[in-house]
Amino acid sequence: MKLCWLMIRSRLLIFPSLLKMPKKNAKSKVSADADKPDGKSIKAEPVDSDKDGNILIHVHAKPGSKQNMIQGSETSSDDQPRLAVKIAARAVEGQANTELVEYLAEVLSVRKSDFTIVRGQKSREKTVSLSPKTLTLEAARKKIDEEIARTKDAE
Repeated sequence: MKLCWLMIRSRLLIFPSLLKMPKKNAKSKVSADADKPDGKSIKAEPVDSDKDGNILIHVHAKPGSKQNMIQGSETSSDDQPRLAVKIAARAVEGQANTELVEYLAEVLSVRKSDFTIVRGQKSREKTVSLSPKTLTLEAARKKIDEEIARTKDAE
């Protein structure tokens, strides 16, 4: 047993590259062109849908602001475009999440109960889901664009 260990150890001293652990393959960034057969690229958007047809709103929440407003779109660290949303509530005990859902419900003219925070309950980067029965994807995008234009005019 000692001989085997010495042989392994001596090879590691000769070949230190054997000592390094191989890097985990990060998710390869495949271009969107590979997804579509006609070669047209798919642009990721902050408001899109999942395979079930639910409307997904990717949000970067900014709690503790003076007023609720959608600043526009920004790209997060994971290269996902997100809506930059200022929230008047503080990020304490879910107050900002509640305020975010109330604000989005007001902007999209739907009930608060139609929203679900599917990702990022305790993070600033959140994904909020909305049932397709309440609103279409195009209508949601249009209302959010109108709110962005309204808040830019107010500034």
